[in-house]
Amino acid sequence: MPRVEFDASGLAPTLDYLRSEAPGKFQSLQEMLQQIVPGVREVGVRRAKVSVNRQRLIEVGGKSILYSATRNSKFKIQNSKIDHD
Repeated sequence: MPRVEFDASGLAPTLDYLRSEAPGKFQSLQEMLQQIVPGVREVGVRRAKVSVNRQRLIEVGGKSILYSATRNSKFKIQNSKIDHD
């Protein structure tokens, strides 16, 4: 199962996993969100390529080296359908 990190990375793949592998849990999660935000009708996830660029710091031979790392993901959270009053 995918994991949601502190910065919310991994949220979309986790939602996609729940939607397809544990639909009851996904439905419960959606219902809890609807209690918190009553205007939410549904939560959706669609597949799309998303690149995340992060700065990384490693130490080699006692010297710190800063470099950029790019990670590609296949998911992003689709805009939730929210009713507006």
